[in-house]
Amino acid sequence: MKKYISLALIAAILCIATGAYAGGFTDVPGNAVYADALERLSSLGIVSGDGSGQFRPDEIITREQFAKGMVIASGLETVADSMKGSTIFPDVELNGWSSGYINAALNKGLISGMPDGKFHPGESITFAQACTVLVRALGYTDDDVQGLWPKNYVGKAAELGLTAGINLGANDGLPRWAFVLMVDRLLDTNVKKASAGDADQTYAAKVGMTRDNIYSVYSKPEVVKNFNPATKKLGSIDLSGNPPIVRNTIDKSTSPQTNNIGESIKISQIKDYDVVYQVSDAANKNRYILVVDNKVTGNITGILPNKFSPTTIQIDGTDYELGKYFDLNKINSTAGSFKINENVTILLGYDGKVVDIYYPDSSDNTNFAFVVNWGTTTSTDLSDYGKRVYTVKLLLTSGATQTFKVDSDPWDKKGKVVKYQKVYDPNTSTQETSENQLQKVVLEDVPYMNIGEVTVDKDDRQINSTDVTENVKIFNLISNDQGKDCDVSLIDWSDMPTGNLEEGKIAFWNRTGPFSDINVLVLNDAFYDHYRFGVVEKIANDRNSRYEYTLMIDGNEYLYTTYPQIKDTKAGDVVKVEMANNSVNKIVEIPNADAKGVAVGAIDEKRIMVNGNVYRFRDDVKIYFKYYNGVCAEKGINDVKTNWVYGQVDVYLDRPGGKAELVVISIQ
Repeated sequence: MKKYISLALIAAILCIATGAYAGGFTDVPGNAVYADALERLSSLGIVSGDGSGQFRPDEIITREQFAKGMVIASGLETVADSMKGSTIFPDVELNGWSSGYINAALNKGLISGMPDGKFHPGESITFAQACTVLVRALGYTDDDVQGLWPKNYVGKAAELGLTAGINLGANDGLPRWAFVLMVDRLLDTNVKKASAGDADQTYAAKVGMTRDNIYSVYSKPEVVKNFNPATKKLGSIDLSGNPPIVRNTIDKSTSPQTNNIGESIKISQIKDYDVVYQVSDAANKNRYILVVDNKVTGNITGILPNKFSPTTIQIDGTDYELGKYFDLNKINSTAGSFKINENVTILLGYDGKVVDIYYPDSSDNTNFAFVVNWGTTTSTDLSDYGKRVYTVKLLLTSGATQTFKVDSDPWDKKGKVVKYQKVYDPNTSTQETSENQLQKVVLEDVPYMNIGEVTVDKDDRQINSTDVTENVKIFNLISNDQGKDCDVSLIDWSDMPTGNLEEGKIAFWNRTGPFSDINVLVLNDAFYDHYRFGVVEKIANDRNSRYEYTLMIDGNEYLYTTYPQIKDTKAGDVVKVEMANNSVNKIVEIPNADAKGVAVGAIDEKRIMVNGNVYRFRDDVKIYFKYYNGVCAEKGINDVKTNWVYGQVDVYLDRPGGKAELVVISIQ
């Protein structure tokens, strides 16, 4: 059921809302001719990015993607949902993601199959086909469009203003940027009148997608985990600009349940496992942030209609419909999914549908923190003015980094996780005042122990045979150099390396509850970020036998100076270096490539094939072309030719059996 905020609060929000679209794409400049259209269509859910913040404007849209976009633009998403699971086309999967959209588009006459009786969902839609669909959507038929296809429909689309500034041939594939422009214009174009006396009506008005509905557009829900308020970024939701934040709390632990709707809160009051939306009008002229706290905990008594295609989950006999963005792999037949009779907590969104599910966890790890550094200062507080006091910089489980006073020298705690307790001025009367009157923190050591080699099972959330809690906090320590802040960050369980981790990679774990589940982890450079691969571009020396190495590392040049020359090194060699605080500490070794060849069999965004073996890429993989003089140039995947004979192709993995971190291709 939909939750509404008070009229007074709506009025307040209208006064403060900024109206700027906050979900920009990293590959779309603000001055692009389609930028405004993209903002409107993305706010309406008609188009979206690729999950990494990019829109890929030049990518050609497929027929099934086009069908989906047109269905959403025509207000037929509910129809599409009801038409999933069947098809008349032999090349459309019954339960494929696009079957409902294709059926809805076909049913409403928006698009048709091809002459061979197939739909060809993965093929590009041509400019002429797109023009035909849009013109017919506006109510025009073959009788209204004189001449031969496709020239007649392309001409009519131009006459209606749908294709202004788009210079494509009839048989050209339709880029995503052109699709955005054409559909945006479609919404504002008048449909064909049934009779001469009819009033003008835009396509948007006809299908009910009016652009002046207040607060009708809800973003993708974001489930809060390890949120750092200082970043003002929560998944795809941008909290910069200080938009109004409203919390709806539904507490089902009381009888009857307690509803607290429309509570105005601060950004610091957003907590783990809240469900957060950006809410705006269709034109994105107003926005606010809706925080929903609506949880149900109980036993799974049904997954309906079945685990292979679930649409509903039953908790203690009550049915809850799964939301659009719910990850079905969590309750279907996938390995590691939730099972009947398991005790779980589900998170409900603004519409009462299930957004996420997790195991309830009573363990509290909010009092753990990682000691990033320590120091001394002279107090300016009246209570101890002028005295020398110790300070400690902590990375908290919220993701925030803060500096506090402590009673004793904390030097021996640097680079470790501790428990901490805040101490407030006892004379303050409220928690809000106490936060402003924080005096110090008290640190408590936690027992470190020798943890040997372990096996990580991410699907079953286990390390060896021990379960890992849903709210686990994972600190990954990359370096702890004297006199410098520790290079440490919080990572999610989904980012954990899977399989075997060698001894020492897990430095600490905290176990809690009757099953001794793990709720805090400290990793010791789990992704080998402390060590990086570099290529020696040149070596210079002076009269004092000091050698200066110019190294290409992660696409940037670094200088490393040493007095004795590193034996057997020359320009063009790949070296393994130890990094700290964005500088090279030392050259560790000249490693052997994990794979060698003279050709690349295949390559894409995720992997490379050399000598018939496939090596998956790290997210930060680098590809260099190395020339005869040792000079390197960073290249992209599209620069690499397949089945082309190079001088040498070397692949370096981040760890034995790991992922490709560096690919060096020698140009003959």
